[in-house]
Amino acid sequence: MKTICRPWKQVRAILAGISVAASAERDRWILWAPIAFGSGIAGYFALDREPDAWIGPLFLTTALSFAYIMRRVEFIFLVVIAIALFWSGFGIAKFRSDTVSAPVLQKSVIGTLSGRVVRIEAFPGRPRVLLDQLHLSGTVIKPHALPERVLLRLSQPIEFEIGNRVTGRARLL
Repeated sequence: MKTICRPWKQVRAILAGISVAASAERDRWILWAPIAFGSGIAGYFALDREPDAWIGPLFLTTALSFAYIMRRVEFIFLVVIAIALFWSGFGIAKFRSDTVSAPVLQKSVIGTLSGRVVRIEAFPGRPRVLLDQLHLSGTVIKPHALPERVLLRLSQPIEFEIGNRVTGRARLL
């Protein structure tokens, strides 16, 4: 008669082995904290679209709550703390991204743009000009939705000096 090996016995044996190895490395656990935190930051930047702001704090709170509940089971506690560190990094990356973001145009806009020349980049044939103190008219874009600066590629070389105010028709992408 064949004995069927129970899969949970194998899983239990593997987890016991990992637990013993983790216990032997107790003095080095803290060295894994930056790795878990950094993995959360990398996870945020690996996404193909912007997540909602509540995702990081929700999963962090859930992980910390579960860590509190499982604080007496050492191995599970450590895994859940690593997960909490991951979500901490994720949440910090999201928060930082939100605080440094600038307005971005949602679609191409054509209008009369005026601004102050901040920098001139001389490229052969088509120079680029960086403008700030912007005003855009002839469109439905509200002033607070404009970026603080725009970099324009000119269709023909025109002589500008830094500090000049310029006005012209522009297509912003």
